[in-house]
Order: sequence, then C-alpha cells, then structure tokens
Amino acid sequence: MARMTALTRLVARLMRNSSARAGAGVDNLLREDIQGRFARQLDTTVDDGNTTTGTMRVLCQNECATSNAYVALTPADDANVYTVCVGN
Repeated sequence: MARMTALTRLVARLMRNSSARAGAGVDNLLREDIQGRFARQLDTTVDDGNTTTGTMRVLCQNECATSNAYVALTPADDANVYTVCVGN
C-alpha cells in the first residue's frame, strides 16, 4: 500500500466526513488552521482550483475573520492560515 501524504490524509478525512454527515442535514464541513499552500492544493486536487467557487472553498481566519467572504488564494498567501469549507 502506498504511503499517504499529509495532504492526501486531509483530503480523505474531509471527503469522508462530508459524505458521512450529508444525510444528517449538515451543509458544510469546516477545517481550520490550514496553510494557504495546502488549501490551494486541496482545491486543485478535489475541486475546480478556484478557492472562491465550487464544492471546496476557503474562508479567512485571524486578521480577516470578521469577513465571511470566500478568499481567492495566490502563492503570496501560502504562509497564512485559513478555514477550508467543503459543501454538500
């Protein structure tokens, strides 16, 4: 069996939890403290590669946490942390 990377494990956990909770009326699954570079990789791997659209989106955390708007991440945002949201 191939070794799972941290990113692969996170994607698997997000998708498994999202699917398991979908029938329970949960609209979104959130995961906090994800570095920008991982958030971009996650979105590119399992969604449309745009962190403001699709099934997986990214919300600000810390400094911009007062805004509920989704964030369009760029490589300049890689060191910051964000909340990744997976919708059903």
